[in-house]
Amino acid sequence: MTEGGNLQQQIQILNMQKQQLSAQQKEFDNALEELKNAKGLVYKSAGNLLIEVSKEDAKKELEEKQETITKRLETLELQEKRLNSKLKNLEKE
Repeated sequence: MTEGGNLQQQIQILNMQKQQLSAQQKEFDNALEELKNAKGLVYKSAGNLLIEVSKEDAKKELEEKQETITKRLETLELQEKRLNSKLKNLEKE
């Protein structure tokens, strides 16, 4: 495989990862919205079990996961920009 083809493949892989993370981020957005409206007990999944947690703990955990995904998406964006730049430089040669 040529270097240009390899770069294109890496860009495609990054795009797939970004799509997956974006979908997860939307799920966390939806969960946080539902949590705001939740009345009564809140449960989280732990394997095959549902465990009761405080609303505050559930919110904190979701926000932490969302922050991690946001940082990962930013990293993937930077990687994608670098790869696109390399690809453009190769095409100029």
